[in-house]
Amino acid sequence: MDVAFGSKKPIVWVSGPDKGGTAAWLATRYAVRRSGGRAMRVTPSNEEHVRKRTMRKTGVDAPQALIIGGGADIDPERYEDLITDIRNIRTTPDPREPKGQRWRTLVLGPFFMLLRRLFSAGPISVDQARDNLEWKLLRDAIAAGIPVLGICRGAQLINVFHEGTLYQDLATYYRERPNISTIYPRKEVRLDPESRLFEIFGDEKIRVNSLHNQAVKKTGKGIVVVARETAGNKGSSANGATDSQTGKSADGEKPGNGRETAGDGREIAGEPSEKQPAGAGPGVAQAIERRDHEFMIGVQWHPEYLPQVRSQRRLFDELVRCAILHRDGADKE
Repeated sequence: MDVAFGSKKPIVWVSGPDKGGTAAWLATRYAVRRSGGRAMRVTPSNEEHVRKRTMRKTGVDAPQALIIGGGADIDPERYEDLITDIRNIRTTPDPREPKGQRWRTLVLGPFFMLLRRLFSAGPISVDQARDNLEWKLLRDAIAAGIPVLGICRGAQLINVFHEGTLYQDLATYYRERPNISTIYPRKEVRLDPESRLFEIFGDEKIRVNSLHNQAVKKTGKGIVVVARETAGNKGSSANGATDSQTGKSADGEKPGNGRETAGDGREIAGEPSEKQPAGAGPGVAQAIERRDHEFMIGVQWHPEYLPQVRSQRRLFDELVRCAILHRDGADKE
């Protein structure tokens, strides 16, 4: 990416835990730098130090963009939702990749997995200090209008912040052969063609990695699901009923979008009804957006671990580009 705006690289804060998360941080730092930004890691214990560093470089104690990284589960008390018995999604991974990309994947996959093992802090179920930090960072980012990218846990936190809920454990959701839990780009995801994410990737179907055990359930206020696993999207709607003549579901939605809604109109993401056969559900939510914010995207996968995939690099390119535009626009006011 050629940074054509301004003379300084925009500051991108990347949130993380005090212990662990080093592999994700190093990969994200590289991705941001490659796209023309300057990443700074912010954790519960170093927030003030990072603010002072940012002030020295920019004259303000806040970033031009925020990345909320992956990691420990969000405290369930923040959304007070019970584990739901969701039973049936079947996915079949396709090992084929674009020509010239496969060998890079074979090298980088084990490399990132080794980094994750070397720098792991061990099992941490909940990190309340990190929850509190990222809650505040997201609130401030929204107030300032800066671009926000949520990665895995970060996407979930964005949803919970907006009063959404999560599936606390996806272990019973899948009956996969094999079960897709991989750092390689093996899971197929379908993007909403009207989404910002589709504009960035330029394709309705992409392949991503899968390292998560939770996912968006009920969407938060202003939050929409813009990507889902393609598993089960074979023409059934969220409630399993379609009109054979119109191709629409009983509630008027086109098949495959999986938009079952709660009483307040917000979407329930990926919960098949009891009448559905295995594999007929709408697919687990894989990305969300807040469309009244200039750039607020949450992805369930880890794009930082896919530097060999050009389309995944565009996500960081666009984040940095929006950060520059926002910074330069603010400077002119």
